[in-house]
Formats: sequence, C-alpha cells, structure tokens
Amino acid sequence: MPESIMEWIAWSGIVLPLMVLSWSAYRYVSDRRREIQHQEYERFYELMDTLAQANNSISGKMAALYELRKFPQYQPVIIRLIDDVPVKGDASGLLKKEMLLTKNFFETGKE
Repeated sequence: MPESIMEWIAWSGIVLPLMVLSWSAYRYVSDRRREIQHQEYERFYELMDTLAQANNSISGKMAALYELRKFPQYQPVIIRLIDDVPVKGDASGLLKKEMLLTKNFFETGKE
C-alpha cells in the first residue's frame, strides 16, 4: 500500500488512466450493442414487410419466413402472424408449410 504522497501520485498516474480506458471501452461496447440491436430490428422489419407485400414471390416469402427464425426475441409476434394471417393464392400450400415449419422451430427449437 502506498505510504507517501509520491507513491499515491504514482499510483493515481496508473489507476486513473486505466479507469478512463475502462469507461471508454464500456461505452464503446454499449453503443455498439445498441447499433447492432437497431440493425437487427431493421432487418426484422424488412422481412415482415416482404411477407406483407402482395407482389412478392412465394419463394421470397418462404425465404423471409425462414430468416425470421434468427429472431427469437420476436417469437410472440411471429407466431401470431403465422396463426392469424390467411394465406391465399396458387402456391399457398408451400407458404403455409414454411409457416408451420417456422412455428414448429420456435415451439420446439428444432427444424
């Protein structure tokens, strides 16, 4: 333990910069985490928009449903979408099958 004023000054010369460095690292990681969360939300919104647009292909919608499996934090809204949205059209069977596979993935954790 430091005993003299000079030793305290020497220790503070080491400790204070380390504290500032630690705080800067914490802020950087925190800000980066927020950026990533926002990017994930934007990607989720794009996928949901792809599903909602009538002029998108069935294969595009199937791919969007598959990609939604990467967003477990939105599981409740994804399952509500699968349960409540009617599917119509020529290839609706394909889309319904992918919807059920996605729902099953969230409920069981397996494909």
